[in-house]
Amino acid sequence: MKKYFFDYFAKWWYSAIGFLLSFFIFIIALTIIRRELFFEASIGLITASILSVFISAIVQLFKRNWLISIVQIIAAIIIFNSLSFFLLYLSEDFYANGLELPTDVKLEKPIDFKNGIEDEIALQNSRPYNLKFVLVNSFQPGIYKYYFWFKPKEKGTVYLKAFEITQNDPLSAERLKQRSAIKVDKGLYKVYDQEFTIYEGDWGQPYGARIEVWFKPASGKGDYKLLQKNYKIEGWMR
Repeated sequence: MKKYFFDYFAKWWYSAIGFLLSFFIFIIALTIIRRELFFEASIGLITASILSVFISAIVQLFKRNWLISIVQIIAAIIIFNSLSFFLLYLSEDFYANGLELPTDVKLEKPIDFKNGIEDEIALQNSRPYNLKFVLVNSFQPGIYKYYFWFKPKEKGTVYLKAFEITQNDPLSAERLKQRSAIKVDKGLYKVYDQEFTIYEGDWGQPYGARIEVWFKPASGKGDYKLLQKNYKIEGWMR
């Protein structure tokens, strides 16, 4: 076993072939299979192959194959840095891959303000509602603004929760709760609005989400849900 292990690193082309194979698998995972678990496994595989190139370079040093060793070390450093830089700025999100829009649930679409501020003013000046929730697309997919007609019976905080419908996965959990929060006073009726972001998924990959409006009383009593609506949404591409 030790002999085979040593032979693998002693023959520099073995580690080079191993890297090329792992790189091929990485490209397939990124462009064709597009599943998060497989993609993460391919990253581990290509990282291990880069490490094997570096180990092979050390072995070549002991064998006094100076040129091959130096080339391997430089190649390993360049490849590792390039991969790290690529992964750092990779905007790919695999969350919505394989998700299907539910067929047994009616999904609304977030509305668009085609006339900008004029549409927003018209919406805010529409006739009063006791409870009404409207979701609006912002300047990029995955970024939304909600409008909520509400007359609180007590002082507290309104905030949102969101769940993918078919799996019931919470979406952007704590960040959504914090970003969507609006403090309200007892008896003050108005149209409340706040912008928030859904991070799961990418542009062009819509899925069904249940948006829930919750209320947290300032008195410390338990939070309770005010209403919920189902929407067809996309995640923000970072």
